[in-house]
Amino acid sequence: MKEVKQETCIACGYNHKENYCPNCGEVATLRKISFKSVVEESFSTFINMDKGYMYNLRGLTFSPKLFIQEYLSGRRRGIFNPISYLIISISLYLIFENLFPVEKPPISTEGMQDTIFFKVGYEAGTIITEYFKFFWFISIFLLALPSYLIYSNKNYAEHVTIASFIIGHATLLVAFLSPLFRIPLIFNYVLYAFIFILYYRFYKTPEDNLGSFIISFLVVIVFFVELFLLTILLGALSYFLF
Repeated sequence: MKEVKQETCIACGYNHKENYCPNCGEVATLRKISFKSVVEESFSTFINMDKGYMYNLRGLTFSPKLFIQEYLSGRRRGIFNPISYLIISISLYLIFENLFPVEKPPISTEGMQDTIFFKVGYEAGTIITEYFKFFWFISIFLLALPSYLIYSNKNYAEHVTIASFIIGHATLLVAFLSPLFRIPLIFNYVLYAFIFILYYRFYKTPEDNLGSFIISFLVVIVFFVELFLLTILLGALSYFLF
């Protein structure tokens, strides 16, 4: 593939003859765009263990506290954006869900169709199914709220960032386990177990392991209640207003 070395940095305009710009770090070698280069660069974003999606996957699996703290402190080189990580994790979950559909247990609804609870629940299920990506994106703000109220040493935006990493990673792990646990994500106990473990590993301190354990557990419980209430609210709004 043809490569052209630029003497003027295409990112900041700094003149130099190095392989990387001394001013901003941009690579000096410009690769001509081709189908091959686009595919290679896109693929490398996911499989490169030193940056991109796989870097997030490795960091959040083995060292979630260090990984997230580095991002919050401003050392973000090579780290995949938390919102992008969440969106791709949701997309992968939906792909796995289509490959391994959720098994619906046979539940008799005879005599229930005319009850308001059934109708509201049906409307809620329909909305979540049709707009799952948006619903699950909103969930990061719900998870961030209880942790923000408990750990006020960080602002709400930082807690949303933490929640994005944690929900994105937990969703991805559940996607990989879809063949074993065919349960709707919002009711999947494995998901909440992963969220709890990640929160505990992020907030635990040697001085107060038990306290961190209890607080992380409470955060997950509150998060589940928030999701349940939001589901009922959406169902009620859809039923009564539309």
